Amino acid sequence: MATKLYFGNLSPEITLDMLKNLLIEYDVPIVPDTVQLKNHFAFVEVQDNASAEETIRKLHGYNFHGSVITVEHSVQRNRGRSRTTKVSISNIPIQAPDEDVRHLASTFGTIKECHIHEMNDTKTASVTYEAPEQAAQAVNHLRGHKYCEGSYLDVNYVNENGGRNYYRNRYNPGGGNQYGGYGNRNQGQSQDFPLRMLVPNVMVGAIIGKGGQTIRTITGATKAKVDVHRKENIGPEKPITIYGSADSCSEACRKIVEIMQQESVATGQSTDDETSDPPSSEDVPLKLLAHNSLVGRLIGRNGTTLKKIMQDSGARITISNFQELTLYNMERTITILGTLDDQCKAEKLIMQKLRVSYDADMQNIMQHQSMFPGLNPMAMLSGLLPGLPNPNSRANPYNGPMTEPNAMQTNPAMFPGILPPAAAALAMQQQMQQPQPSEKSDLWVPGGVVGALIGPGGQNIRSASRQANATIKIAPADQSAQGQAERKVSITGSPDAQWKVQYWVFSKVGQEGYAGSDVVLRAEIPVPSNMVGRIIGKRGASVQGLQKNTSARIEVPRNKQGDENGEVPVTIVGNFYSVQSAQRQIRKLVSQAQQQQQGQGPMQQRRPPGPPKHVNMQ
Repeated sequence: MATKLYFGNLSPEITLDMLKNLLIEYDVPIVPDTVQLKNHFAFVEVQDNASAEETIRKLHGYNFHGSVITVEHSVQRNRGRSRTTKVSISNIPIQAPDEDVRHLASTFGTIKECHIHEMNDTKTASVTYEAPEQAAQAVNHLRGHKYCEGSYLDVNYVNENGGRNYYRNRYNPGGGNQYGGYGNRNQGQSQDFPLRMLVPNVMVGAIIGKGGQTIRTITGATKAKVDVHRKENIGPEKPITIYGSADSCSEACRKIVEIMQQESVATGQSTDDETSDPPSSEDVPLKLLAHNSLVGRLIGRNGTTLKKIMQDSGARITISNFQELTLYNMERTITILGTLDDQCKAEKLIMQKLRVSYDADMQNIMQHQSMFPGLNPMAMLSGLLPGLPNPNSRANPYNGPMTEPNAMQTNPAMFPGILPPAAAALAMQQQMQQPQPSEKSDLWVPGGVVGALIGPGGQNIRSASRQANATIKIAPADQSAQGQAERKVSITGSPDAQWKVQYWVFSKVGQEGYAGSDVVLRAEIPVPSNMVGRIIGKRGASVQGLQKNTSARIEVPRNKQGDENGEVPVTIVGNFYSVQSAQRQIRKLVSQAQQQQQGQGPMQQRRPPGPPKHVNMQ
């Protein structure tokens, strides 16, 4: 029986013939005369359900002419999707008024929540409908909708299987639960973005209560799970993590602050110092914790977002300095002062902004992971050292200050509530696989940047090498092929280490003023000489496809003899993300070809799909 598939997020330049050529290239058994190309999407009928599943496996997430396409059944098949009420509408023009976006979304049903935020040069709206059927109508009708000339909307379910909840069901976002016995054990509770707060050590006993009675009352009344991390030794305060829906978290937070205020007043009344003023409720601050990667968007450009929150809530808000972050604590402290009502208003507005930013990050990491095969997904969230500029701000899907991910990737469970759970689960999933191989790459940088890379007494390069767990060597000027103009930086380490060190190098080049809006460098990676033909492909189709998909310029030596190791250098020129994507995809292609030659794994049974033949060299 024929099965209908949906192809979404197609580039506007895609023609019917181009789509058919892609299907032919990947041996998709289509039913004749059933390929229908619409604006930004298409419908294709294949011969049976088995063929449909194979097509989804091959092409879902494939980069087709610069757009990562979505391939799925046109009829919703799993109950997970049919039950969700939350959708994400992206690729909205930056100049579109928020009210127009909300009005468009409301045409399909009653909206419970609608949060709109800016991402690079577009806007994204996270919309929660009253019923799953309304969400389905929005996805079916708005996906590929032409908002204005040259702008087509991309709409996806947020909590569908394979998205955030898919990973959350497999990973406890609380990490080490030192006081989970008093939490809500209802397995059906929401596992949304947790609320993290700090409380004074002297208040922990009052919050837990005798035999845990107080915290049991809080969890019972709010339906939230409250974890008090009593064993974490971080000074005079202890963290509390609250899991549940947004309303449940806010309600539990309010009750905890009420307890702290009551305890403060009671303690103040018993003091013998008659000259001191009695404590008021405004003397007890509410301290929230947020990962540094989210704080930049909370503050907003020139502080506008944070100022708006203070105006709307009436509370006074301060955020701890970026310099206070360490490798083992990437959370910033958000201190809220004011009356209890003002503090709670501010908490809701702050957490709302953090959740929207978190959702955007998760969407981006899922979308871009396929472009970097073999790379730990956690490495995609950040670079190596804090305080460096983004090397390619226009191409970087994770704008904001860089973080130090090394220790967090080593053991994500050490950081309960700090890392996004889906990203942490991805990192842990990759750890359980075979160890990452060591790789070698060379970057050519302007000679004037070398001093900044080395640092005083070699401090910078040693720090980068240690934190990335990589070997970094800078060739002397007289050994570089380009003399004083360029210097070669050789990097040896795992794929994650390659990402971090190369990010650091690109950032330093930009910081030293050797680039305009985009830092473009030349990289070289060694490949076995007998793999050159695989990389080039028949009539150059493979290398052309790689260049089209990664936006990098790739030069493969055709008649060059291998070195003593039988390897030849492949040259890649582009910005950071183009160079990284090209490196990862070339290494994956070589690895698959070597496995096929050695008769290992699934490559023995099926030839890996190559890039479409119709892709042209740019």
